[in-house]
This record gives sequence, C-alpha cells and structure tokens, in this order.
Amino acid sequence: MKKPLRAKTNNIHHSVELFFEDTIEEYAVRGAIVWPDAISQTMAVEGMALVAGQDLRDLKITVFEQFPFFYVDLRIMAGGEMVSGLGPWFNEMLKQYGCRTYFWVGNKMVHRRYRTEIMRAAMIEPKPLFIEIPFAQDKNEGNTLILEKAREKKFLLENDSVIMKQLRMDSPDPRNQYGIQALRILLAGYEKYPWRMPSQQRTANYNRIAWNW
Repeated sequence: MKKPLRAKTNNIHHSVELFFEDTIEEYAVRGAIVWPDAISQTMAVEGMALVAGQDLRDLKITVFEQFPFFYVDLRIMAGGEMVSGLGPWFNEMLKQYGCRTYFWVGNKMVHRRYRTEIMRAAMIEPKPLFIEIPFAQDKNEGNTLILEKAREKKFLLENDSVIMKQLRMDSPDPRNQYGIQALRILLAGYEKYPWRMPSQQRTANYNRIAWNW
C-alpha cells in the first residue's frame, strides 16, 4: 500500500492534499478510535486507532494506519520495555495525513477518562477532535455496513493488518474484535458525515458539528 510522505490541508475544499512519492492526491481524511476497556477484573482489551482517507475521485476509503494501544503517554514497563502511546501517534498522523478528526462510540466514562488524559498531555498539540457515532454501537448494523462496502470494493486494508486478520478469524472473543469495531466506527462515520464541497453544504454545515468535548 502506498502511503503519503506529508499532507497539506485544503481549506477551500475542506480536504487534505496527500503528497505521495510521485503524485499529489486529494482525500477526506478521518480517524476512528476504540478505547481500551476491561472485560473482567483480570482482563483488558487493547484499544485501536485508525487513520483513513477517502479518495475524492472515486470515494474509496483506504485505511492507511492501524495502531493498537493501551496508553496515551509513553510508558516504561516493569521489565524496562518502552511502550509507545497515542500522544506521539496523534502528532505523527497530523503531520503525515493531516488527520485531526476521529470518530468514536462506546463507554462514555471511558471516553471521558482518555479524553481528559489527552487534554492534559502537553505533547499532543493541537488536540484531536472527537465525533460520536451512535449508529456504530449496533454490531449487526455495523457488520452489514462492512459487508456492503466490501462487496462494492469501497474500502482497502493492508492484507497482513490487524483488522484483516480479525475479519478472517471471525471470532466472538472481544480480544479479537477491537480492530473490527474500529472499522465499523470509521465506515459509519463516513456515512454519517460524508465529505461535500463547501458549495454543497446545506443546513447541516460540517463546521457546526458538536465535537463532543
């Protein structure tokens, strides 16, 4: 999968110009977040953060980046292992893809806790914007959307990615679902808030979205 070297915001089109090695292409860039959560007193499920771009020529969505995580900041574990968090990743995604907007749905208390950590993290600047997508909470509806987009060949994943492996596994275990849930949220977010040229904006102006801060 080709990936851009850098990005430039196109304020006129409300889009992002992605600079690949040999081309410049225009995308609607969005992200999706599934926060880590405990499923029992002794077991937690990783979170997943995605960054994708919708090609404005054919509206196909490419999932460029997948980032499993547990923490916002960098952590040094008991054995000395350094575990990267969302903080540096958010900054990298803004630089490489121009991504600042992330769709989410899930436990509101968990969301507030992680959002507070992000707000307090000095390294994350500017802060990401979060849009809740309640429709994605319904797994049946979300899975139907994934199947529809797959049949239409309207999204692209790296073949050896976490999400692709989970889709092939088709396991009900929550530990094998966080990537799929992030994909549900991403696709539902693009459906709920499709890209439009500014001249096509009607009463539901994109700039008036309540960002759930």
